Amino acid sequence: MAVVCAIPGVLGLGLFAVNTWNGAIDTAHVRSQAVATRVASSLDRGFNEYSYLLGQLANRPAVRALNASACDPLIREYPPLHPELTAITLRDLDSNLICTSLANATKTLGPKEAGLAADGARSGAFKVVAVARGEVSGRTVARMVQPVKNAQGVIAAQLLAPLDLRIYGDRILSDLPESIVVSVFDTEGTILMRSRSARAWDGRPVPAALWKVQDRREGRVRAEDVEGVPRIGAYVTVPASHWIVAASMSEAEALGPHRVATMLAASAALLCFFVAVLAAWFIGRNVSVSIERLIEVTGRVMSGGTSARAAEGGPREIRKLIRCLNGVFDRIDARK
Repeated sequence: MAVVCAIPGVLGLGLFAVNTWNGAIDTAHVRSQAVATRVASSLDRGFNEYSYLLGQLANRPAVRALNASACDPLIREYPPLHPELTAITLRDLDSNLICTSLANATKTLGPKEAGLAADGARSGAFKVVAVARGEVSGRTVARMVQPVKNAQGVIAAQLLAPLDLRIYGDRILSDLPESIVVSVFDTEGTILMRSRSARAWDGRPVPAALWKVQDRREGRVRAEDVEGVPRIGAYVTVPASHWIVAASMSEAEALGPHRVATMLAASAALLCFFVAVLAAWFIGRNVSVSIERLIEVTGRVMSGGTSARAAEGGPREIRKLIRCLNGVFDRIDARK
């Protein structure tokens, strides 16, 4: 009976441990998703700001004139005010150089870069067309393109503004909870920014386990990160660039306190079960010893030893039975 009574308590403790464990995982997912959403929003706002600023620059008459001998001074003056912009360059749709903030810029882009930039310009709107190694910094840059219309209102050129992602990442990812790591990667699975060890992982591919997600827009994930650390996290997509922002907490940090609580709950459950079994054994043993003594005394009385009496012991019911039988034996002995 004691064991039966202990089972619900043991099951309750086990259910508590499971719920606590699952709750800790869910909390880590929720916290990570909140951080990922905040970073994605910051990136999206940043691209919207660049779209607005480059759009204003593209509408300036000196830029729309497309005159290499009379460049708008703002093209040269603007990048120093924004260190994350490695340059601003004005090129025609064949990628021929018109104006630039660089002291030494290539006259013409390579075929692949030129094609991407021209396609971006012909789209008629600001666009992040590619991620590549910067000519100046040697680091990963995002190539932003803003179409430029000539005096006749026809798209005839493009403003190219490479964004240094390490400098930009240091700014965007600077104010994060210490327990959460954020990584940003593009649609090809290349790491663009990271809140920790950014230099070591700049331009490297995302692990396959993290890249095999069913929904590339938003979701939750539990896997090893690029450093092989088991993590619990979530990811969201930046609308303007379609980059993916992943935020995560290490399993050890997220589940450590709950792992201790689970072990304590399991220990308590085992202790309760052990106590119940021990109590059941003790009660059963006490009853069996009392009954064995009663049987022994009864046998002696039946054999003529009417003076034999059973010592009271065991549970209340057994003691009552012993007193009754001892009374019977007393009456039998008195009649003799």
